[in-house]
Amino acid sequence: NDELVGMLAAFAAAPCYSDDLMTWDMLVYVHPSRRRGWIFPAMVEKYVEWAVETGAKQIFLTHLLFQ
Repeated sequence: NDELVGMLAAFAAAPCYSDDLMTWDMLVYVHPSRRRGWIFPAMVEKYVEWAVETGAKQIFLTHLLFQ
């Protein structure tokens, strides 16, 4: 269905010290009622797919909070 249950925001950039493209996550959220399921792993999988397609040499996932 079209229910919004989570989001992951990320960006790609080449830092000033390298010409290599890198990706970073900026925000990760999963609705509390969905935190024990497959939503977060699915979002991470899509993030990694996007980063690889973008040509990132390094992929960072830094906003992890387990409750």
